[in-house]
Amino acid sequence: MASGEREAAPDFRLASVDGGELGSEDFEGRVILLDFWATWCGPCHVQAEILEPLYEEFRHQGLEIFSIDLGEEEAKVQAFLEKNPVPYPVLMDFDGEVSDRYGVFALPTVLIIDRQGQIAFTRGGITGADTLRSVIEAELAVDSTRPPTTTADLPSSSSSPSPSPS
Repeated sequence: MASGEREAAPDFRLASVDGGELGSEDFEGRVILLDFWATWCGPCHVQAEILEPLYEEFRHQGLEIFSIDLGEEEAKVQAFLEKNPVPYPVLMDFDGEVSDRYGVFALPTVLIIDRQGQIAFTRGGITGADTLRSVIEAELAVDSTRPPTTTADLPSSSSSPSPSPS
């Protein structure tokens, strides 16, 4: 992807550990953060600790977080979550198809999809709260009817546009 250009995020639909299915089309018009992880991945546990307060802070403003386990058995993930619960949906990428389509090559990997369904941010490895907060705030400030911003267009804190009333 060229600097400043965004790519369309691949659609996905995955089984949830709670027995349902969720996908990107269920949350059109919202900002979506995807967290690719595995139970055996120590840095993934740190990333989850970073994401939980951000989810609580921004979920009522239009942020959805999906934690996507990569290639593990559902029973193992459920057992892990009983001891380490998270407040957002956990999905199962059993065969790695979704992670492949998103180009995930390291765990954890965090992606943020804007309201128009474009990939706004991608980072492999642990991503800090300040970085995520900055991207989330910028993306939530964009009305879903406006074209997406580019990285170069991210507003400074003094010139952030106000979100349009719903």
